[in-house]
Amino acid sequence: MMTATRLFLLLSVVASTASAFMAPGASHRIVTRRSMSDESSESEDPFDTYAIGSRNQELATRDVSVGSGDVIQEGDLIQVEYNGKLMATNKQFDEGNFMLKFGEPYRVMPGWTEGIKGMRIGGTRTLKIPPNLAYGKRGAGDTIPPNSDLEFQITILEKKDGIIDDIMYKTGLGANVKTAGVLFFVGFLAVSPQIDKWIAQQNFSF
Repeated sequence: MMTATRLFLLLSVVASTASAFMAPGASHRIVTRRSMSDESSESEDPFDTYAIGSRNQELATRDVSVGSGDVIQEGDLIQVEYNGKLMATNKQFDEGNFMLKFGEPYRVMPGWTEGIKGMRIGGTRTLKIPPNLAYGKRGAGDTIPPNSDLEFQITILEKKDGIIDDIMYKTGLGANVKTAGVLFFVGFLAVSPQIDKWIAQQNFSF
């Protein structure tokens, strides 16, 4: 028959052996397990899960290439290249190259202003813009229907610092390279008769 003393010693050995195999602090550790829905929600990219036509959809962006230049700052005059398409049909509706003063209100749609924040010179970024940050209920003529979700790919080509660039921007000549080219050509045709007349009046000797 086991005496009380032997029983006490046996229980002490068992208790000490169990504690030796127990990790430090294990008795105070609370193990929690995240549900699969929590894990999947953390891994979802808003760019990939963008929902066309959703009223609650927010702007989504993704860098194609980061660029090696400086990060653009508010007030910077930059040259950008872009193309835009309707997300519903994947149809391109526009492309171009123009000067933009970053952060200046009403020059571009809000989705552009918000979407290119933090970009570097030389970088390319894709924007998915919901209607409330684009043309909204009005749309834009026959090209962009009302309440259209738009996708733009934008490249910041360079930062403009010259006086001529600033003049071109303020006069609207820098709004689009094609427009500037046409205006220059038309202006040249308009003044060419006066140039020919001036040359004829000069007594050049060669």
